[in-house]
Amino acid sequence: MMHRGVVSLFVLVLAFGGAHAKTKPEPQSTDITALVQVQAMDGSPGIELEGGEIIPLAPAGGLNTKVIFEDLMPGANWGHPALIKVMHQGKELLRRALRLPPRGLSTLKPKLPPKKTAASVEEPEEADPLEVKFAVADLKGKHKVQDPSKFHALLINGNPNQRHWNDFAFLYRVLVTVYGYLPENIHVADSAFKDTKGDLDGSGKNRIAYASTVKGVKDLFTSLKEKLKPEDQLLLVVNDHGSVKENETTIVLFDGEVKASEFAAMLKTLPTKRVVAIFEQCFGGGFVRPVADDETVAMAASTNREFSWSTPDLKFDEFLYHVTSAFGFQTHEGKPVTADTNKNGKISVQEAFSYAVEKDAMAESPILEAAPNSGVATSIGLSF
Repeated sequence: MMHRGVVSLFVLVLAFGGAHAKTKPEPQSTDITALVQVQAMDGSPGIELEGGEIIPLAPAGGLNTKVIFEDLMPGANWGHPALIKVMHQGKELLRRALRLPPRGLSTLKPKLPPKKTAASVEEPEEADPLEVKFAVADLKGKHKVQDPSKFHALLINGNPNQRHWNDFAFLYRVLVTVYGYLPENIHVADSAFKDTKGDLDGSGKNRIAYASTVKGVKDLFTSLKEKLKPEDQLLLVVNDHGSVKENETTIVLFDGEVKASEFAAMLKTLPTKRVVAIFEQCFGGGFVRPVADDETVAMAASTNREFSWSTPDLKFDEFLYHVTSAFGFQTHEGKPVTADTNKNGKISVQEAFSYAVEKDAMAESPILEAAPNSGVATSIGLSF
């Protein structure tokens, strides 16, 4: 059922999102021959995609055969249109349309050889250009929650790239530094970075404790049912990949997909009903209405028919970055941000959403929804 108040909000947001025109990105091609060879050595019958699907590849042509991955919408989150092509001496032997990239694609970034000085002393390799430095200030502690034991966060990354790790590193620091959330109450699921880059806050400790597999996420919800209490509050953030399967939007996890209806059902099993849900993945709008109710407010970077986008420099996701900046009163570099429109010293979900919509310069239409007339979007934030 369409509610009058919801319709007017939705139309308003579309007007904001549509105001920013984005130039069609040029396709980007990557030679993934080495990746295919490595996966073949590991016993794979083809090239494995993020999400777990195997694409059979049996290219002919011997040593001169190349496998090319072509990203048709670079900068958009997955899944979006892409191609795998098998080439031999300039001729195309095979073409396959994709909606998700090959697993391990990020490992193919070219590495420059170490520089040498006149004394033949090797210098360290250059840092990943997509990594960022954080300088999130605690703002003299004036926004910290009164009882941190009652505030929890659940952060899920399916198959993240560096920018998705940056998103959660920024958000994690805002939660701990600005709001005083307890690290043990921030539950992070991220299979890609769990064992390689778990230090989200510069503490030297691994903050990623859970796998973002289908089973891992289901087990995490089961665990949270025992940890959360009815009076607690939960921040839920889903990042990275989204898709559409059997006419329903999905979250693409490390080894499979979870439909919006199934995800909403898992969320509703939790004892806490006060939830702030943020969906950054493509087609995330399909998760908003199944999740929203009298005490749960949900927002998404895009509708159920749109891709979501990175920032122009590929270092963050556009919508989630601005939402996090609004809640944190600052950018990731510690530069002040003004989103407190009613000047009460707090940032409500409505204020964070409005700030992000205003700043969002990509071709996406953020949406926000709660139960009609509940007023929850203005009465809930990350600290109240």
